[in-house]
Amino acid sequence: IMGFVNNMLRDTTSQEISYDEFLTMLEAGNVEEVEVESTRLKITPKSQPFSTQGVQLTFYTGIMNDPQLVSRLENSSDIDSVTQCYSYSAKAYGSQALNETVLVEIFEGQKELEQAYRIRTMKGHKPIELGDAGVIISEKLAENMGLSPGSVFTLEDHLGHLHEVKVAAVCEMYIRHYAFISSSYYETLCAEHPEDATLLLKTNGGDHVKIQNALVNMDGIKAVEFFDTTLDSFNTMVKSLDLIVWTLLISSMSLAFVVLGNLINVNISERQREIATLKVLGFRRPEVKSYIYKENNILTILGAICGMPLGNLLHHYIMRMVEMDYVMFGRTVKPVSFLMSFALTVLFGVMVDHFMSRKLHKIDMVESLKSVE
Repeated sequence: IMGFVNNMLRDTTSQEISYDEFLTMLEAGNVEEVEVESTRLKITPKSQPFSTQGVQLTFYTGIMNDPQLVSRLENSSDIDSVTQCYSYSAKAYGSQALNETVLVEIFEGQKELEQAYRIRTMKGHKPIELGDAGVIISEKLAENMGLSPGSVFTLEDHLGHLHEVKVAAVCEMYIRHYAFISSSYYETLCAEHPEDATLLLKTNGGDHVKIQNALVNMDGIKAVEFFDTTLDSFNTMVKSLDLIVWTLLISSMSLAFVVLGNLINVNISERQREIATLKVLGFRRPEVKSYIYKENNILTILGAICGMPLGNLLHHYIMRMVEMDYVMFGRTVKPVSFLMSFALTVLFGVMVDHFMSRKLHKIDMVESLKSVE
């Protein structure tokens, strides 16, 4: 599973293009996503002609200086909001001799951060404030490096210098490693911001190809990246696990039928004289079934109750095993899932009881009482 998911994410190639070619792509609406990096623009195309043999291509080009870029983007009819920040890729080092590649994004304040992201805790979904007391890191990064709020780790600035920073909070994030820093806190680490800015655009749902073409034609843009491409890749990975889930579900159903069926079969075979005696004494069929199946039904209910917490632990273990260093899957099991698992287990028990009723009814009272034990 891990190899399959890795191939899904890593099956990507990058190719350099000129800034004019980038503008042409943007005008034609062939740009799905643009990411402004420190020295270049990373471009993810949208239309299929830019993919070859199932391999998703990305392009990059140099950044052009354009002081009027932000105002021109804000005036565009296809863009709802423009948020400016500074971002760069850095190395983060923990106390356990571990290091991770992190996308650091520097925002002026909480307002700018909220325009681009919904920052909240993974448990409880409580909002997180961007303050000056530390950095906000993603959940997967914190897990890999053994960090928690209040922990200290080493982070590179955009010049490559190392600084010790404090973890102010851990936020819910499923793709990539992020570190969100306020502008004032970053100034305590480094005297200057990165040279190139990152513009986070929120579109109004218009044609991505048209928006992409318009962006690449603007001076000052080095790269354009649409997050939709990353989200689509993540959703494809999640859907690819459906086959595995169904395989496990069908296997569990088969195992339930075999185990419950064998238990009832052994129970009936070893208690034929007892069942025959009950029939002789005038017990009706429902009463006989209730008497014999009572043990099986109790064991089924106890197994369902005990299996739910064990299944929850197994679910967390499997999710951690299939995750990669920079991808995290949902690990929360909703209450409806517990109810469904309990109901299905009980349903299987009832079905097995029904199938075994024929054998119970076929027990002959006279022949069973004649048998010598």
